[in-house]
Amino acid sequence: MKSSRITRGSVRRSGVFFCVFFWIFAGVLLAQDTAKVRTQLEVKGDVWVGQGTTLVVELLSPGFFAGTPTFYLPRVPGILILQPNQRPVLSSQTVDGASYAIQRYGLTIFAQRSGIVTVPSFEVRFSTREGAAAPLEHRRRTDPISLEVKLPPGAEGLATLISARDLKASEIWQPEAGLAKAGDAFTRTITFSASDIPAMAFPPFTTPEVAGLGVYPKAPKVLDQSERGVMRGERQDIITYVCQRPGRFVVPAARFTW
Repeated sequence: MKSSRITRGSVRRSGVFFCVFFWIFAGVLLAQDTAKVRTQLEVKGDVWVGQGTTLVVELLSPGFFAGTPTFYLPRVPGILILQPNQRPVLSSQTVDGASYAIQRYGLTIFAQRSGIVTVPSFEVRFSTREGAAAPLEHRRRTDPISLEVKLPPGAEGLATLISARDLKASEIWQPEAGLAKAGDAFTRTITFSASDIPAMAFPPFTTPEVAGLGVYPKAPKVLDQSERGVMRGERQDIITYVCQRPGRFVVPAARFTW
């Protein structure tokens, strides 16, 4: 039966080989992990309460992108930060002598209060690959971004506010309000929409009680659409009124400030 023996010299040589291999391997990883994230705010003129602003996040890859990135958006009181709802704009650029592929995403910031508003740094996770190598995952953080938000004159004291250039509001009754008997029902559909306003930013439509009528609001429908780079948000509230007894009933008017 043969026995094996490891000499002291061979152990030293193995250790040197292991150290050299480790540093070479670590150097390869560091060379590959050069992905970057850039952050900037697109602001044209003053920013008003209730107005959407675009936060641009650019992902830079030394190779190709693999998969869809994940944005870990923070929760900030008085601010809505929305995930990008359209495909990124693709480009390339040379930075410090190295070539990068770039994905440009636009996130919507919707400020609901005035003053200096800060979007803190948040993490973005994305994967890249070079050639036939396996995808390499990156976790990068954005830079914190601050902006000044102003309150439109005359809007003091309002609980909610929408700042939009083309707000549209419509109201439909089915069937038309008129003669009815106890047990009959009417459905009222109210729709608000505006450009550059996320659907979730529209305030809820109030449905006060009316004596003699059953008032049954449904969960609102919210929809964000994007066409040629322009986002349009829409909120639809549906309320059903049921006649509980004979009589004449008046549904009060609603006031919406924008």
